[in-house]
Amino acid sequence: MRRATELAARLGHRGVTVVEFGVAGGNGLPALAEHARYYAAATGVAVRVVGFDSGAGLPDVTDPRDLPHLFAPGYYTMDHTPGRERPSW
Repeated sequence: MRRATELAARLGHRGVTVVEFGVAGGNGLPALAEHARYYAAATGVAVRVVGFDSGAGLPDVTDPRDLPHLFAPGYYTMDHTPGRERPSW
């Protein structure tokens, strides 16, 4: 994010978008939002934070390179608990 905002500022862009694929528990998005506020203030470049997730967790493992001994289907499901407290971002 640092390099993206610095480069955008040098190129005269007004904003950048930062994407997290695989939100899972959702802890990464508030962390990204915190960094976005810092780098937006430091560079003058607006930062939009976006997260994507199917919510279902990891799919079935079909390739040994996916490390089936470490990651099982359904790991990292998204937490959809209503009213879950999150930092404001």
